[in-house]
Amino acid sequence: MAHLSLSNYFLVALGFLLLVPRLAAAPGLELTENFVSADLSDSMRICAPDMQTPDPSDTRCVARRPESLAAAGQMQFYKKPLWALLELRNTAKEERTFVLEHHLAITERVTLEDLGDRYAPVRVAGEGVSVYARDYRAPLPAFRLQLKPGERKMYRVSIDSDIVTRMGFTLHSEKHYFDEGQVSNLMHAAFYGLMLSMILFNLLLYLRLRLRMYLHYICFITSLSVMYMGLYGHGFAFIWPDAFFWQKYSHSIAKFTAAIFGTAFFSAVLNVKNRMPRLNRVVKLVYPAIVLVAVITPFFPPQTIFLVATIVVAI
Repeated sequence: MAHLSLSNYFLVALGFLLLVPRLAAAPGLELTENFVSADLSDSMRICAPDMQTPDPSDTRCVARRPESLAAAGQMQFYKKPLWALLELRNTAKEERTFVLEHHLAITERVTLEDLGDRYAPVRVAGEGVSVYARDYRAPLPAFRLQLKPGERKMYRVSIDSDIVTRMGFTLHSEKHYFDEGQVSNLMHAAFYGLMLSMILFNLLLYLRLRLRMYLHYICFITSLSVMYMGLYGHGFAFIWPDAFFWQKYSHSIAKFTAAIFGTAFFSAVLNVKNRMPRLNRVVKLVYPAIVLVAVITPFFPPQTIFLVATIVVAI
């Protein structure tokens, strides 16, 4: 009996060891009636960077945080789309609608495929896709998901970007998504309203005093606003929809103009020319240097353009 018990323990332990990888590979997410919102970092099975259109049974797609990719020596830049699998189950007693929202506006292409329905079309969003083709007209790519009571669905997701690849998603209940969107829209409307008021006020000062310093400030504030709108998707969603090229590079272009006009404005405010002649000689060299970098940068890959523009505006 003791021998049989030890054998049974051995079989149970072996079965557990074989089952653990499968449990780790398919965590899923139970959506209760009280579900509001959740970050999906621990719930998505992220696939190896070299995999394409993975199958749900593929054990190379495992649950892990996006940071673990970098920790394992993987950069957040891939020449091919990065894939992941997401399993959801609605445990509520009624049909519910959820929103799957991606974290970045500068991702060129995000796709979502319902693997339980072979006739379901592949849905696409991102800065390289028309805003009018999205499920929601919002700054960030978002998909509308409907699950019946007790229904379990498996989704295949891909992210494709030649600037930065980040497997970051949040799942909301549709009501929470709209509530959060209203708060966010009010905050950003206040920010852009402040920027616009500063532009108009300084335009009046320029028309009255005819000092170029105010024009420099107007261009500086405009550059910051465009940079913000491009980076966070507000411009693409509400101002320049379908302007794909401008959306992709607007934040980088605006960084160069912000660097030029920001330097010109603060040099005028601090009266660098008269009070700091040595620094003024250095500042005079800054302008052609920024212009030279701006002329050379378009010959680089998109990721390098973004990086160089960020370094320039930081300096």
